[in-house]
Amino acid sequence: MNELVKEIFSSIKKNKLRTALTGFSVAWGIFMLMILLGSGNGLENGIRSNFEGRNLNTVSIFPNYTTIPYGGYKRDRAIRLKLEDVEYLKKRIPNASDCTATIYKYPCIVRSGENSLSSQVTGITPSYFRLESYKIESGRNITQADIDNNRKVAVIGEYSREVFFGENTSIIDKDIIIDGVVYKVIGEATGWGTGNRVKVFIPITTQIAMYRDEYISNIDIEVTGIETIAQSNALEKQIKDLLAEKHHFSKDDRGGVWINSSIAGHIETQLIFTTINAFLWIIGLGTLFIGIVGVSNIMIVTVKERTFEFGIRKSMGATPASLIKMVLLESTAITSLFGYIGLASGAIVMKIVSYVLEINSTNKENASGLASLETFSDPTVDMRSAIAATIVLIIAGIIAGYIPARRASKLKTIDAMRYNK
Repeated sequence: MNELVKEIFSSIKKNKLRTALTGFSVAWGIFMLMILLGSGNGLENGIRSNFEGRNLNTVSIFPNYTTIPYGGYKRDRAIRLKLEDVEYLKKRIPNASDCTATIYKYPCIVRSGENSLSSQVTGITPSYFRLESYKIESGRNITQADIDNNRKVAVIGEYSREVFFGENTSIIDKDIIIDGVVYKVIGEATGWGTGNRVKVFIPITTQIAMYRDEYISNIDIEVTGIETIAQSNALEKQIKDLLAEKHHFSKDDRGGVWINSSIAGHIETQLIFTTINAFLWIIGLGTLFIGIVGVSNIMIVTVKERTFEFGIRKSMGATPASLIKMVLLESTAITSLFGYIGLASGAIVMKIVSYVLEINSTNKENASGLASLETFSDPTVDMRSAIAATIVLIIAGIIAGYIPARRASKLKTIDAMRYNK
């Protein structure tokens, strides 16, 4: 075996340039596959990180104006949604797992001591923070008891907390004044997006009572079992038809209510990433194929050049199987060595890029105090896919060496010794 290994590396040393160029094509194919797959993963991870923790199974409904006359009503009629619409929809949509309503009031003057802030006050139900992917940092959420009893309690955003109470002070049971009415702070919430830091949240029934406005700003419905765009579109139509029937506007009206489905957006994003990854795989495999062609060419040339040597070996008693084995081991050595180099190089480059992106993201967050939106993050590669591609390349190299070697090994000894002479 040692003699065979020595012969293989001796043959490689005799043709350094050719071996190097072939090895480069192999390494480059694997390297580019790693870069392309890593870039695709980085783009996907970056986009997904911006929506991390957000509820992607909700449909949001906003009141709008009608665009056509219907049932004796003129066009441009404002459709007003109320709390009763929440229960109405929840009972009639079979796959609705939760439903919440929201009322926005802006601007409101919020004060505590000598500090004041112009803020948006949001009337909510208990499910709001979960459906909108907020996190209660301290204290508690608004409960159903707060809703039922019209309690004057509030959950504030992190910026409002800093303005009124500082960073290291407990805010629980502290008082704030909203448009002249005293509320007791029960918690602090952080949410997706920078604008949420200045918000103040109170029970929706309290807001209706304080501002004498029963019309809600939007309804969010959490649903299950929606997996396709067609199902999402059917759900939106079902919601609009139900509201059209209740509020007396045409089901064909482009207005009336505006519906935004995070489900459809999520499904479409999934399809986009699937298409991008498939495209990158096609390009990567094309680059890999170039490496396979390079290995095939060098093995054909190598076998042709060594046919005379094969004839000599056969005259000395070498079997066809031993000749084929020698060529296959040489082909395997080249593809394995340079395939590993390409694999390692690609992994190292992606790790470096990931490290640099992480540092830059951390610096931006520290400078602004906020998590910045990302479009590219953690461009790592599934090593199983990369190793599988390398194994395919090695197998292709073995096949590329086997075909000409088998043909040459079948030549008669005298014909092999006369080959290219």
